[in-house]
Parts: sequence; C-alpha cells; structure tokens
Amino acid sequence: MGVNIMVLINTFIIVIGLYVSCMNWLIFINNDILKNKSSSYGLFIGGILLFVGISNLPDPYNQYAYSGFLIDFGCIPWLLVGLGFKIIKYLKK
Repeated sequence: MGVNIMVLINTFIIVIGLYVSCMNWLIFINNDILKNKSSSYGLFIGGILLFVGISNLPDPYNQYAYSGFLIDFGCIPWLLVGLGFKIIKYLKK
C-alpha cells in the first residue's frame, strides 16, 4: 500500500512538471516565433520536477529520469537554442 501512495505522489509531481514544461514551450513559441512578449521562462523548474517524479518511480520507469531535462524547454533545449543564437551572432560579425 505504501508503494501505491508513492506512485500517486510521483505522478502528481510529474503532472506539475509537465504543466510547467508545456508553459515553457508556449512562452518560447509566443516570444520567439510569434514575436509577442510574455512572462519569462521558469528555468529548470519543470525539468527538475520531471526528474524527481520519474526517478522515484519503480523499475523500469525510473531509468529515463534524465528525459525530464530534455522535455522541458527551460533546461537543455533552451541552452542549445541560446548557444545556437550566440554562435550565429558571432559568425555574422
């Protein structure tokens, strides 16, 4: 019975992490693609919540805990896009 409660808690954490991740993607689309202005990114929050929630799940699900940092735009994708923009800006000079 204790395992079921932990799975429910971790599922709740994952749902919150997915919500934050979706909001980060929508903010990116709104700011950079549609060129509107909105609030800033919640950097790493969604990825950390996803990592914690997935890593505490029972085997074999917890083997992919790192995927939370790839799903959330405020983590690794944001760093890659930012680095890409810096490289392009440097090469244009």
